[in-house]
Amino acid sequence: MKKYVLTFCMLVMAMSLYAQQNSKKWVDPFSKPGAPGYEEMRKSKGYMEVGDIQNHLKYLLEACQKDNHSANYNLAIYLLSGVKDYLKADTALATQTMLYAAQNNYAPAQYAISLYIYNGIIPGQESYAAQMLIKSATQGYLPAKTFLANCYLVGRQGIKQDQKKGLAMTEECAVAGDANSQFTLAMCYYSGLYGNKDFVKAAKWFNAAADKGQWKSYNYLAYMYAKGEGVKKDFQKAHELIGMAKIRGEQAGELTKDAEAELLDSDGEIYLMEGKQDEALVVWKRLKETYPQFVERNKFELQNIFVRTMYQDEEANQSALASGKPSKVPVSDVDRQIPENTIVASPTFAVIIANENYREVDNVPFALHDGETFKQYCEKTLGIPPSNIKYIPDATLNNISRQVSWLTQVMDVYQGEANILFYYAGHGIPDEKSKSAYLLPTDGVGNDVSTGYNLDKLYSDLSSKPAKSVMVILDACFSGAKRDGKMLVSARGVAIKAKQNAPKGNMVVLSAAQGDETAYPYKEKGHGIFTYYLLKKLQETKGNITFGQLADYVTLQVKKQSVVINGKIQTPTVSPSTSATDWKEWKLR
Repeated sequence: MKKYVLTFCMLVMAMSLYAQQNSKKWVDPFSKPGAPGYEEMRKSKGYMEVGDIQNHLKYLLEACQKDNHSANYNLAIYLLSGVKDYLKADTALATQTMLYAAQNNYAPAQYAISLYIYNGIIPGQESYAAQMLIKSATQGYLPAKTFLANCYLVGRQGIKQDQKKGLAMTEECAVAGDANSQFTLAMCYYSGLYGNKDFVKAAKWFNAAADKGQWKSYNYLAYMYAKGEGVKKDFQKAHELIGMAKIRGEQAGELTKDAEAELLDSDGEIYLMEGKQDEALVVWKRLKETYPQFVERNKFELQNIFVRTMYQDEEANQSALASGKPSKVPVSDVDRQIPENTIVASPTFAVIIANENYREVDNVPFALHDGETFKQYCEKTLGIPPSNIKYIPDATLNNISRQVSWLTQVMDVYQGEANILFYYAGHGIPDEKSKSAYLLPTDGVGNDVSTGYNLDKLYSDLSSKPAKSVMVILDACFSGAKRDGKMLVSARGVAIKAKQNAPKGNMVVLSAAQGDETAYPYKEKGHGIFTYYLLKKLQETKGNITFGQLADYVTLQVKKQSVVINGKIQTPTVSPSTSATDWKEWKLR
């Protein structure tokens, strides 16, 4: 018990010492020789250091009697909870003693009174708490300035919100060496909460706070290294920083069960960013076994990427096993960390058709995954409102016709001011006689083009009304081949070189393959190789890219990687209409 009391007393005394060590302006006037009760306070501290609590309190009381307000401040803190076997708790007397020191302009007491009132420890008006806080901060008392800066940032009763003043004061406290201010300032730069994001400055201040043992800073730095935000991307460093966060949190005595779970969750998410599924599964198993309540709370939370992703993956696997179907589609890097853009796109309308499950011919591996993920990028990254997007999985001929008709109606209403985006993943087929190309609906027949949707008709329909831009993206080939390279329709087993349909109006078409080539899958990533690199560039640029830049990147990467991954040539093609002279500069958002 003696050890407990000593520790408690030392923590109380450390509050004043902390302020003196970390402030360039405020110095305790009662710590100087000649101050009232100085000798008594010196003796009190000496007895505390050797563990003599009785004499420590005796001389503390004598210093109080001589109007040493540092003594009054410390006594008030003792009186709030009491010191077992030595001093009985007395909230009324604690309040009276602290108020006396505060009214005599003792900065730590003014700060303490404001905290007590704000936190409901003692009754009082928040307007009075604000007055005490401002008086303490005006004297240069760093903890008060730090708290006041936060109050200005968010606003509080008695303190009007003033983000400019709050940021300036936070930076002043951060420069003075206050770890909490350094962390707050880093968060402001990291999130862009009160201005533009600045990852370089965020990293600077997170590092400064981490150097002072602010353990949460290590966690944010880990994410920055994993994403390459303001620092060079380094996954190993990111994992090391998660480990340091745990150590520093334990040393600070602040690592609750939830905090431990959050750090483990962060480590798992970084493994997902790396594409290290096996390591992520190890973390997932540990998180489920050790912190089941954390998992339960977060399994549907959009912000908790790791728990939500792993839980959904697990559910999908169990469902697949129960139904006797093959395992789920792999989750790749482009399926995680989909960039979010708060800016709503100018009038843009999208139709996304993903045909995977066919009635008369073989399925198209990963087509649904392609369409579903592209839809998420349209919403989150390109900023297209969900009401402006029509997503049709496994579309029939009637479904395709209806959605193309909807787009023409939109163009008619917007009178040339709408941007149109048409995406298709699925089978394409050629007419063996005319060499014309067709999209194959899920109810279509591979050797009967009358059951398909003619590309010439698609282009004609989408150019029948004026539009600001029409972008057509086709993850399909029209040679009669399947994604595995085998033949879909040709009885002779020979790929047919479909003719290149000519876009019309203000249109550009980006197609996955040319001539008699096949649009291959990227099995490891769970996407068509064309769509994978399309999504990859949208992810890297956060959608801030022109159609020309996107087409150049996708064409180059698919040409290179299809040879490596599938051992076959696949050459995406770009076909602009004669009217779309500026298509390379078109913005996707």
